[in-house]
Amino acid sequence: KRPGGQAQFSAYLIPEAGTTARLTGLLEWLPGNIANDLSLETMAERAGMTPRTFSRVFTRDLGMSPARYVERVRVEAARALLQDEAITIGQVAKLCGFRHPETLRRAFQRHLSVSPQEYAERFARKSLAAAI
Repeated sequence: KRPGGQAQFSAYLIPEAGTTARLTGLLEWLPGNIANDLSLETMAERAGMTPRTFSRVFTRDLGMSPARYVERVRVEAARALLQDEAITIGQVAKLCGFRHPETLRRAFQRHLSVSPQEYAERFARKSLAAAI
């Protein structure tokens, strides 16, 4: 967090150092597939590992669980979409792989300490007509 309790809104970067080649391919594939089933089993199969091995390797190399990483990627995608004032929070939740808007709201609170609505109000690109 920044001084004054303001959450820092910076993009999460894909970790590179020490990441196995099988995980690198998965990490590159993940952002374009966030609306799909990203269960542990699905990701492990994509990486060519058993779910148990995948979970251990992922956590060792990235310092967080696969579920936590997927949630972060989805929150980042939601942040980008919320900057467009023409989309609803429900639509954002669906496009980013959250089953319900409430799940998106809880993830936003966990990662950014702000609700999706507050984020959209603060960072949405206003139309040119409104600015003139």
